[in-house]
Amino acid sequence: MLGPEIPIEGRIAAVADVYDALTSDRVYRPAYPDDLALELMRDGCGTQFDPEVLDAFFATTEPESTITSTPGTSLPETVVAAEQLPITSLRLEDLAEAAAAAGGGLVPGPDARHRIDAALRRFCASGDGRIIASVYIEDHDRLWCVAQVGYDQVRDGFALGQGVLGRCVRDSATIFLPNVRVDSGFIAAVPNIVSELCVPLAGARARAAFNVETVASRLPEGCEEAVAPLVESLSAVIDDVASAVAIDVTTMAHLCVHASSLRGVAALAEFATRAMGRLLDLEAAQLDLGASPAGPPASFWRRPASVLQPIGADRVGVALATGLSDTTVTVADAADIGLTGPDEPFRRILWVPLRSGDTLIGTLVGRSDGPIELDPEQSDGAALLAQHMAALIDVAQALRREQRAAVTDSLTGLLNRRGFDERLAEELARAERAATPLALVLVDCDDLKRVNDTQGHDRGDETLRALATLLRECKRGGDLAARIGGDEFGLALAGADLEAASALADRVRRDLSADGAGTTASFGIAVYPDDGVTGAALLRAADRALYEAKLGGKDRLASRA
Repeated sequence: MLGPEIPIEGRIAAVADVYDALTSDRVYRPAYPDDLALELMRDGCGTQFDPEVLDAFFATTEPESTITSTPGTSLPETVVAAEQLPITSLRLEDLAEAAAAAGGGLVPGPDARHRIDAALRRFCASGDGRIIASVYIEDHDRLWCVAQVGYDQVRDGFALGQGVLGRCVRDSATIFLPNVRVDSGFIAAVPNIVSELCVPLAGARARAAFNVETVASRLPEGCEEAVAPLVESLSAVIDDVASAVAIDVTTMAHLCVHASSLRGVAALAEFATRAMGRLLDLEAAQLDLGASPAGPPASFWRRPASVLQPIGADRVGVALATGLSDTTVTVADAADIGLTGPDEPFRRILWVPLRSGDTLIGTLVGRSDGPIELDPEQSDGAALLAQHMAALIDVAQALRREQRAAVTDSLTGLLNRRGFDERLAEELARAERAATPLALVLVDCDDLKRVNDTQGHDRGDETLRALATLLRECKRGGDLAARIGGDEFGLALAGADLEAASALADRVRRDLSADGAGTTASFGIAVYPDDGVTGAALLRAADRALYEAKLGGKDRLASRA
């Protein structure tokens, strides 16, 4: 769509979104002042923005809030208005000649980083300081600098999608910005940047990008084709940068930085097995949590051609019982520790304990059909990575326990009111998308106060725990059960109509009455969307139905139907 074909709502949203992006803090820059944000948007009038919509937006601002790009205007160092600079345009012929000369000496082989650096220097030398360039490679979902020329500092560890460079690699698409100020995601590395060109490098295994920026100069149209010879040469050698499997300071720094950005036990476990398997050239690796694993591994990784399956927790336990060290990295024969079998064609295992302080967090087990020979550097690197991952997993587990405790009732183990409200909102959103019903059942113990007064609160707590157990047993796998507060419980039954909810509630009522303890309960039922479309509305409807059940004699069901 072009111009008037775009709905007016979309044209308004475009102006609002860019203004919000420019005036909000980002991880890579602080928020721009209003006056600068408005001036940057003015450049997009008629191209990025509808002129009438933009004029209407400007009309809502105070006159003094806008600026004009006149000499002497004070702007942040990271962004300088193009009108203030003596802008010149680079000649396409000069750019093509420089790219051809720089790429001519690049051939596959050792020392790829040094040769890429030399090629970039030759390319940038032709611009007399107006051209700066860099090559970044993706490793463990972040972008790391291979070589750069013309920048004051090395910026490393970009997330995929961050800035022009990150978007280029993520989408495998060339991005050309004749004027960088029209892109709200542009990251200014040095002052006075005018244009940027970012081209993905088509390595066989590696994902990377070649980035060119101009200082006080503009890249001409057709620059993508002009730099094509250099891009082709860089693509031919970029795999050499990523091909070596080695543990060195740079690699360990990359791994640790990326690991520290992950959240959650599952993500950390997956990363640990993948990283260790790749670095130590294993056939498969798995991470089992706990000093005595009781279930499937937290993560399992194997090479594409491998047919290995995870080792069961019982067999990992057998290996632990053989006296393997729980403090040092160990390479052992699989037969010696009871891990061989007819369906497991591997001979050697790598045993890496994960410890946080004095606690054994888990164990990483690597497998290989051939020998596993670690030199001292690899052994130390594996131990360092294991220690770092153990600390991160320990913190993630502690956070998960705290999060669960925050939404769990300590007496019954069911969700508490906070957890129930959060999950109910999610289920209602799902029901709305799928156009399906959802039933809410409130359950209240009859005469619990009498039980507490005559038999003591311990007996009352037993009654609550028994009802919670019954609710847990009777509900379906995807249903929610919670202690709402005091002697009141809640059930959220996804996809259930009034008939289905009544049948389940009556089953709970009958089983509770039949347990011989003399405990009964009353039930109130409400159904989305007939009785309400929000959690609060459904709770009110179910609560009114519950009150009617109490008035009707207790030990019964009631609904708003």
